[in-house]
Amino acid sequence: MTSQQLEEQSQQLEARVATLETELIQMKQMLSGLLQNQNPWWLKVAGSFENDLTFDEAVRLGQEWRKSAEQVASIPNSFIQRNSEDGKRILTRLVTVEEVAVTC
Repeated sequence: MTSQQLEEQSQQLEARVATLETELIQMKQMLSGLLQNQNPWWLKVAGSFENDLTFDEAVRLGQEWRKSAEQVASIPNSFIQRNSEDGKRILTRLVTVEEVAVTC
């Protein structure tokens, strides 16, 4: 490779690096502007379900389900019965949180 070819390649690389540096500066400016003006995401949704009867009902049903699940799981050696796809009965033993913690 001749010195002229090396010089040309060097100039091309320098131009590419200069372009990348300029683009990087522009991207940093765009990001800093977005991050400074942006409110946290949760501020957009906080209170959006206030006085919403459907949401209140969903919350109530979720609490009811969790409470019933906790009651069943708190019974030692409790089982639930279900049917498999081929119609056979399956008994599943429910474990408590303490049992899971001991086995981990």
